Amino acid sequence: MFLEDTASFEELKTLLGENGLGLLADIRVEQVRTHVMAPSDKQEKPEDASGDAYALSFIPCAGLAGAGRAFRYSGLSSGTLRILQLLTYLIFDKHSCMLLEQPEDSIHPGLLAKVIDILRTYSERTQLICTTHSPRVMNHVGPAGIRLVTAEGGSTKVGELSGENIRAVDNYMQDEGTLAEFLDTL
Repeated sequence: MFLEDTASFEELKTLLGENGLGLLADIRVEQVRTHVMAPSDKQEKPEDASGDAYALSFIPCAGLAGAGRAFRYSGLSSGTLRILQLLTYLIFDKHSCMLLEQPEDSIHPGLLAKVIDILRTYSERTQLICTTHSPRVMNHVGPAGIRLVTAEGGSTKVGELSGENIRAVDNYMQDEGTLAEFLDTL
């Protein structure tokens, strides 16, 4: 990605950076030369350019644990890994539809609304279909973004909330509870 689409790589870094989600101050890509042993003389000889490898390191933003230190991919928290994966697919995968299974998994509740906002922004170019059981996600997406999926008579049916249901949700949310609680009543 770093080599083939620099603009998108910079976009990813911006979304993750201090003016975005505030997770990663930098993603560093360092070229690592590989060496092979010549079979005849057992001397180390540099491999051609096709043998080059790259090492990634991630630097957390100020105020986060490990700020200023470089971490390898395996050293990142599961929430940071999840966000990194979601945004990488969102930016670099050029397909017209993306399926996300419980996008909230492992993501800090304080970041979830920001991540959903980013997903919503990118849904203008890629249709996103998310499954969730999270009241936070449902409440943030709002009634117009919810589709109810039911199984009836061996078939799966998908439907959006009617205008009447959306008005009822709005009233319910003002007076009684959350969108997720309202959906439980349906």
